[in-house]
Amino acid sequence: MVLREVTECNIETQFLKASEGPKFAFLSFVEAMSFLPPSVFWSFIFFLMLLAMGLSSAIGIMQGIITPLQDTFSFFRKHTKLLIVGVFLLMFVCGLFFTRPSGSYFIRLLSDYWIVFPIIVVVVFETMAVSWAYGARRFLADLTILLGHPISPIFGWLWPHLC
Repeated sequence: MVLREVTECNIETQFLKASEGPKFAFLSFVEAMSFLPPSVFWSFIFFLMLLAMGLSSAIGIMQGIITPLQDTFSFFRKHTKLLIVGVFLLMFVCGLFFTRPSGSYFIRLLSDYWIVFPIIVVVVFETMAVSWAYGARRFLADLTILLGHPISPIFGWLWPHLC
């Protein structure tokens, strides 16, 4: 009865389907480590690395939220621990949304559709800020100093007008 419902039973095809997205790092690592003799040691080191990367990302994100709030509002400078606990609890409650059974669907939806547009908007606004606030000519002069050779006149025209 089961074979009638299964259209394709090829392990390589199934592995390729499963190796898309965030699961790719785990699946490819397991396959690569299965060929090394002390695979348990390398697995332990790999997961310690993932833990360290996750913690460093979380600390960076927390600093990116806490520091501007403390710089803007003097109340938060006096009550730093309260701010840290408040931001942590807010992030924890928001993270609970992704631990539900539909959480992996929302993560995929975020990474496929909702991330691209904000990145484009941020890049456009950064380009406008540099061109208008700092000045395109001054920025191109700084680039000339940094690169050690003059910038092409085409780029000198494209930066303030096209961007």
